[in-house]
Amino acid sequence: MRTAFGAIVTFALMQAVAVAAAPRGEVHFTTSANKRVQSDIDQGVALLHNFQWSEASRAFERASRRDSRCAICHWGQAMALTLTLMGGPNEADMAQARVELQAARAGTGTPRERGYIRAAEAFFREAADMTPRQRLREYSDNLGQLRRHYPSDVDAAAFYGLSLIALANEEENPIPLLRQALDVLEPEFRTHPNHPGIVHYLIHAADVPELASRGLDAARVYARLAPDSSHALHMPSHIFVRLGLWSEVIASNRRAATVGATAAAHHHGEATYQLHALDYLIYASLQRGDEATVRAILPLRDVPGADAGLLTYQRTFFAARVEVELHRWKEAALLPAPTLPPNFLVTTYWARTIGAVRSGDLPKARESMSRLREAAEARQVRGSRSAGVARICRGTH
Repeated sequence: MRTAFGAIVTFALMQAVAVAAAPRGEVHFTTSANKRVQSDIDQGVALLHNFQWSEASRAFERASRRDSRCAICHWGQAMALTLTLMGGPNEADMAQARVELQAARAGTGTPRERGYIRAAEAFFREAADMTPRQRLREYSDNLGQLRRHYPSDVDAAAFYGLSLIALANEEENPIPLLRQALDVLEPEFRTHPNHPGIVHYLIHAADVPELASRGLDAARVYARLAPDSSHALHMPSHIFVRLGLWSEVIASNRRAATVGATAAAHHHGEATYQLHALDYLIYASLQRGDEATVRAILPLRDVPGADAGLLTYQRTFFAARVEVELHRWKEAALLPAPTLPPNFLVTTYWARTIGAVRSGDLPKARESMSRLREAAEARQVRGSRSAGVARICRGTH
């Protein structure tokens, strides 16, 4: 009998997806480049807004090959390495981005295009003593200045709003910066309701309980703007889950997992998006009491593009979530900790601690709490998430 997850993957691999022709929302990023490459640039910017970085890089690379003096083409290839809200670039990507931005400097471009390049340079500049927060702050300040100079530039507003969200993630209390981002994005949504960046980032800005209702209209729109993007199909569920709309969470993430599998099978780098969608699908199914669907997903036997280490981590994470959500305290207390770096075991030790306390095994709870502290220290998470882990470990939550 075919599992629910197997059916998702099988359907995904059978799809004939016309990636280049797929809609991605309405973007026209005016440039001084050769008119022959403008469609590639528009496509690349739309893909950036949809967090489809591998495909965005390819679009800008195509444009660069056809117009060797195109400065914004090299900017786009650098921007595809930012991984905003996804942990940021590694050192190799930082170095590659600086190479692209040097080429952008040597190319031709308008003052507006130079403003985009300066903002990216602020983020990627070589400075060993700069923290991620400092990089984001300089990047955001440059984008804010760009937006003031070009108030009708919807993409400047979108990227500026995203930078504020990224800064909010660095704060223990993200709400003020998220409100600021919403104040930037909401007026643009009224005039550009099909712009993928505005719609996408509005959802991210509203992705906290206090603000979730402000993201519902955007959540209703985003999936249809970019139906080939696993992330775009998944993102509305960030709002749906906060509002308890379980059927919509499930529908969103079934589609997202399917499209993510297709993209990964075509080497478009969306393995992690599949797994993130399955995470939400598991959670919403548990809220509906559908344990059968959850048990079918948990083995994670076929996830195109995912390596063994990533699958081991996700199985561990999902198992911890399921045992805690089902109040299976003894099972939670005995969750195995596979051979993974300590920073990947925070959720396991968190579940073990709760399970041991609920089972009345205080010595085991203390042992698990000690492991949780060690794992939390090793985990280089950012912003409110790391602050939350720290509060739990200090006993001040």
